[in-house]
Amino acid sequence: MALSPLRPQEGETLQSAIREIAEREQLNRFLTLTLDPRKIEGSPVRYLRRVFNKFRVYLLRKYGRSIKYIAVLEFHKNGNPHLHILLDRFIKQQWISEKWSALGGGKIVDIKFVDVHRISRYLSKYLTKELLLSAPSRSRRVTTSRGIHLLEKRVSEIAWRLLELSIFHLYWRYRTSAQDVLSDETGLLFQFSIQIGSSDSPKIITLTLVRFGDGILALLLVS
Repeated sequence: MALSPLRPQEGETLQSAIREIAEREQLNRFLTLTLDPRKIEGSPVRYLRRVFNKFRVYLLRKYGRSIKYIAVLEFHKNGNPHLHILLDRFIKQQWISEKWSALGGGKIVDIKFVDVHRISRYLSKYLTKELLLSAPSRSRRVTTSRGIHLLEKRVSEIAWRLLELSIFHLYWRYRTSAQDVLSDETGLLFQFSIQIGSSDSPKIITLTLVRFGDGILALLLVS
């Protein structure tokens, strides 16, 4: 599945949404996480996502609950990705550097305070429309913690269908074409997407984990 590039007006909308939510949720720490090129295995973007998922598990164990964040993917001139992340709390830089490096990331990390009253000005400098529009296809530009939704689709644009099948079974069946695979704080798979239809008229199906009673079912979202 190739993600359609953002149009300029969508970049402006996304930038505004990031500013609004960052102020509302008090996301006033700006964290940058880089990679060591020597450690990268396979796709650099997927590798970065895997290491970040592991890092979130460490944060969950450290604080006893999930952090709130908005993460923006950016690329160095050599093509290697890194993350700019707005967080809801202060974390010592030494702790970040040690854990991030141990998990497979780079040693160069940075965290700084952002005055919540000046966050719009700060973001206009670092999270520009050009940055949000520049990520290559197949790369999710912005990811967030659960509970933070930047650009929600209207209900009229979404069709739902409930499947009485395990999401793990479905992922195994479509693993070679699965995209945007996401895991929760414990590393458990909870969402992935596949593309169906022709290349001229593709549709994206997103499967999300939901629980009913003692069973695990998959919720099918067609957009």
